[in-house]
Amino acid sequence: STTVQLGASNQSMMLVTPQPSVAAALSFMGDPPGVIEPNGNIVGEYGLRSIDVTVNPLNNRQALTLSYTDGIDQFFVIQSPGTSDFFAGLPTQKRSGGSTNTIARYRDSSMTMLLFWDDGVGFQVTGRGSLARLDGFAKSIYTQALLSH
Repeated sequence: STTVQLGASNQSMMLVTPQPSVAAALSFMGDPPGVIEPNGNIVGEYGLRSIDVTVNPLNNRQALTLSYTDGIDQFFVIQSPGTSDFFAGLPTQKRSGGSTNTIARYRDSSMTMLLFWDDGVGFQVTGRGSLARLDGFAKSIYTQALLSH
């Protein structure tokens, strides 16, 4: 005899809370150190479309998600406070004593993702694969984060 039970999944959904400004989002998050408001001049013709604070149900970690658009393309800047250095275990970091600043990039035809870490905050810049200018945006945001402390 076989018994089958049907029911709803207990998996939690990511909690997304829209915010009216980056300052309001930072306050909502408890003003975590290392999280920055990217300089509006670095995004060129892209404007800030939305500001959200998300909570990952798997680890209860908050993240600030900024969405930018020019009306056609869109990219995201996600800052996750309280994360470990993504690159701490790499041989290049061990040789240099962890003092090098690294941006990792993944790019294929559908997406580009850039990752970097500073002051306890993991940064992710993600957009369309052909949006080559994301490299410059990520470098500018990383430079701003490094200079903010």
